[in-house]
Amino acid sequence: PVLLENLFNKAEGLTLLEMQSLAPTPVFTSDSSNQEAQLYRQGIRIRFQGDFFATQGFFTDAETLRWKLYWKFLSYDVDAHPMATIELEVFTLSTSEAFIGVQ
Repeated sequence: PVLLENLFNKAEGLTLLEMQSLAPTPVFTSDSSNQEAQLYRQGIRIRFQGDFFATQGFFTDAETLRWKLYWKFLSYDVDAHPMATIELEVFTLSTSEAFIGVQ
């Protein structure tokens, strides 16, 4: 959450509307042979507003981070040109099942 918050603080022309933690989910099924090396998908759903170029800048900055975020879902709905509402689900992988908290 702090990483994404820093991205939004740096971004110009974007307004963060909502950030919500998603429950961690195991990457491997329970019958997998990798039980000792369980990985969890830690996800966050974000909703924000901005124009295309501000959104593109946000993604460019996110791609250059030292930490890797994986994209699961993206919705880009133009409200009134050029402004759009973007809904994005990102996740990272962790060996801990601990829930990522968003306040």
